[in-house]
This record gives sequence, structure tokens and C-alpha cells, in this order.
Amino acid sequence: MSRALDSCLARLMRNLTDDAQERRNVFWRTLAMVLTGAAMALYGGELWAGFVTEAGFSMTQIGILGSVSQFAGAFGLLAFMGLADRIQNRIRAYTLCILVTAVFPVIVSALVGMKVGVPALLVSFAGLAIINQLISAIPIMLDYPVIVRTISPAIRGRLFAILTVACGVLPILTGVLSAVLLKNLAFPTGYVCCFLAAAVMVVLRAATFSAQKELPSLAVPGASRSALPFAAIVDVLKMKEFQWLAGPHVLRGLTASVIGFAVPQGLKLGILPPEYPGYATSVN
Repeated sequence: MSRALDSCLARLMRNLTDDAQERRNVFWRTLAMVLTGAAMALYGGELWAGFVTEAGFSMTQIGILGSVSQFAGAFGLLAFMGLADRIQNRIRAYTLCILVTAVFPVIVSALVGMKVGVPALLVSFAGLAIINQLISAIPIMLDYPVIVRTISPAIRGRLFAILTVACGVLPILTGVLSAVLLKNLAFPTGYVCCFLAAAVMVVLRAATFSAQKELPSLAVPGASRSALPFAAIVDVLKMKEFQWLAGPHVLRGLTASVIGFAVPQGLKLGILPPEYPGYATSVN
């Protein structure tokens, strides 16, 4: 199997790199990104907005839940800044954290199956969101340190282009499939199927990511201590590249916010069909 894979990758990536292990790293990381996009589509974004709406959450409760999740994510990134420098086995730590996050869609599915009331669901979902975001912050911190040790500088630009495309490939299909499920299965069965499928995608993502290996030629010693979080943020704000991209990112965030508001509002008013969140995921 390994020889067949190497032979295939040698033909596909002959103009990318001559290192067999680096080709495998590119392949496994790309596959992991495809699965990441699919998991995000099946457990998040428009699908999640549709789910909490159908579960009976008010617009205020949906807003509170989203705010709690965003705050926990931002706090986790700041709190764990520099943690990646102190972790020796980066790929294993990344994989374990991702595996843990596969539990959350399963727990949500179980809670809905138990027919828990909306107030209890709100508290439970908020707690799960906080834990999920804090755990997810660790792989985010580890992602670039893994890249610099598994992918050589000469091909990183092309790798990022490949990963960007890879992240959006499977969600287009999964969005359409989720719409079919939501249309033909009564609530919450359709959403539960999507969430459980997302959990499977997360497990597969962890497995593919763990197949990477750091290259001895790219060994980089970890820093003994990191810059203060706010000092690092100021440095980023001063970068011209960040300033160029700030506008498009703000516009993208505003667009996502409008869609995030329109989906639950449209479902509540009966303007949108129940399968719309699936199609919105594909369009996004």
C-alpha cells in the first residue's frame, strides 16, 4: 500500500517536491483538510443555525450561544498563545485534541434525543461550546509549527492554495446531501445524522493528520518563552499584509453574520424550507 501510494504521489507531485516523505505529508494534510471542511459543513455554520432554530431557540438565545462560542474561541487563542513552543510531540498532541472534539456532535445528538427542554439545552450547548473552543484552540496553535517542520518553505505557498481549495470541495457535496436528509427526515433525525457523520469525519481527519512525519531537515527548536499575547497582536496589526487583508476579512465576517441571522429568521417565519440550511452550506 505504501509503495503504491508513493508511486502515485511521485507522478502527481513530480513538479512539487522530490522528497517522498514530504509528498506524503502534503497528501495527508490535504486529505485532512478535505475532511475538516466536510465536518465543519455538517456541524456548524448554516446547519447549526437551522438546528437550534428547529430546536426552539429564540433569536436572543441563538445570539447568546454564538457570542459565548466566539468569546471562548478568542480566549483560548490568547490563553494558549506560546503553548505550541512547549509541546514536543506536536502531531500527536494535535491528533488527540481533534479526536476529543469528535465527542461533541455525539453529545449534542444524545441531548436532542433525550428531548431536553430549551433552557437546559441552552446551558448544555453553551458549556459544550466553551470546552470545544478551548480544546480546538490548541490544534490552531500547533498548526503552523507542524507545517514548518513537515513542509519546506519553497512549496508552502502552493500548499496553502491547495488546502484552501481542498477545504471547500467536500462541503459542496455534503451540503446538498444534508439538504436531502433535512427534507426527507423529520426533526431532529436529519440533523442527528449530519452531526454523527461530522463526528466520523473528525475521527478520519485525526487519523489522516497523524500520518504526517516531521522532516529532520526542517527541525526547528521551540522557543523557551513566547512573546506576550498583546505584544504579538500589535506586531500583527502593524503588518502590511494584515492591513491589506483586513477589509476582505471584515466583509466576509459581515456577510456570514447576515446569513447567520437570515437562516434562523427565515425558518421561524416559514419563508425558508427546512432543507434550506443544507443548500446554504453548499453555496457558502
